[in-house]
This record gives sequence, C-alpha cells and structure tokens, in this order.
Amino acid sequence: LFSIGRLDYDTTGIILLTNDGDFSNYLCHPKNKIKKKYYVQTDNKLTNKEIEKIKSGINLSNKDYVKAIIKYLCYKNSKHIWDIQLTEGKNREIKRIFNNYNISVTSIHRYEFSGIQLGKLKEGKYKRLNKQDMKLIKAKYAYI
Repeated sequence: LFSIGRLDYDTTGIILLTNDGDFSNYLCHPKNKIKKKYYVQTDNKLTNKEIEKIKSGINLSNKDYVKAIIKYLCYKNSKHIWDIQLTEGKNREIKRIFNNYNISVTSIHRYEFSGIQLGKLKEGKYKRLNKQDMKLIKAKYAYI
C-alpha cells in the first residue's frame, strides 16, 4: 500500500491509502495542485492584509514560496478558527505561514483531500472508497 500525502505527528485528519502507485504519485506531486483542506486553530488572528498577501504568495524565512486560501471562520473557546486550502503541502507549511506573523498554531485537522471528505469518520477508523469516489477523483484530475 502507498500512503497518499502525509500528516505531521500532531496533525489529525484524512490520509488516503492505495495499491495504485501511479494514482499515488499523481496525487502527491506538487505540479498537479491537488487541493487539501484544513481546519486550523490559532492563538491570534491574521489581518485582512496578511490574508491577502498569503493568498497572493509569500516567501518564508527558508526561502520557500507558499500560497494558501485562508478564510476566517470564528472565535471559539479562546481560539481563532480558520479554513485553509493548500495545493502543495510543504513540510509544516501551515505552521510556518502563521509563525511568519508570530501566530502560534494550536491545532490542525485535514478534513478533505482531493475532493474526498473525512465527514463523520471517527479518528482511527477507515472507509473503503467506492467506485463512484474513484471515478470522481480520476475524472476530476484525468491523471492517466
């Protein structure tokens, strides 16, 4: 089996597994701009100007150029909640984006990968993708 993508040790959420190496490589390669969506909690809030900069792309301290679509959702239990969409997912990218503005990330949860949503699946559980799910992904990205 191949895992499609990865999560940091302190991040929760969806990971896809497959026995199709071509499919795995396609969904993992940055050039294909596969969407990954996350809920993120932080201790502080970005400004609208900072959000626009991130959407256009910013250079981080290690000279990585990153872009993300960031939407502020709410303030709950002393945390700011965000919906973030990435297409690359470089090493600890979300944390590095917020750290660039001196904001600490307290929680990251990936709820969608390539159009497949985690939904109500409990932590540690799995579901087998059906033929309809696979057709959706393959048609959307036409990887072969």
